[in-house]
Amino acid sequence: MVRQLVPRQIKLPERLSFLLFGARGKGKTTLLKQQLPAHSTIILNLLDQDLEIELSSNPRSIYERILALNSEIDTVVIDEIQKIPQLLDAVHNLMEGHQVPQRFILTGSSARKLRAGSANLLGGRAAVRNLYPLTHQEIGSEFELLRAMSYGTLPKIWHAHSDDERKDLLKA
Repeated sequence: MVRQLVPRQIKLPERLSFLLFGARGKGKTTLLKQQLPAHSTIILNLLDQDLEIELSSNPRSIYERILALNSEIDTVVIDEIQKIPQLLDAVHNLMEGHQVPQRFILTGSSARKLRAGSANLLGGRAAVRNLYPLTHQEIGSEFELLRAMSYGTLPKIWHAHSDDERKDLLKA
């Protein structure tokens, strides 16, 4: 079954760099893939083990990747930034020191984890947005109050086939 994508009501900056936070399963990556043109966007997904190993062992290698980008790429997404918080300093340096033309969108499930580790949250250089569970306005006529109160409105749970699936996802 193809899961129906619910249009989200969050207002994302059109030209500014920003951090997009939200718990796992809220649809951050899906939202960005829907809204960003593929031909001018590169997504560095830190769930890719090879990429995570490369950038964890040598965070400075991000400079080579970004500085070598073709001029058509105007947006760099670093997905799951909380996995390598040191990349925030590299992004800061790329924005300020190298003045690259790309904007950066950094997604993460835990702003709290980053703050606790004294991570550079790009104060004054990037906007911050939070993606929350689906709202009743976003769900529309499919909204069921009892289901929302029983299981919540995380997209993956909301679109599950049955209550048993919802329970399993919540336990996971």
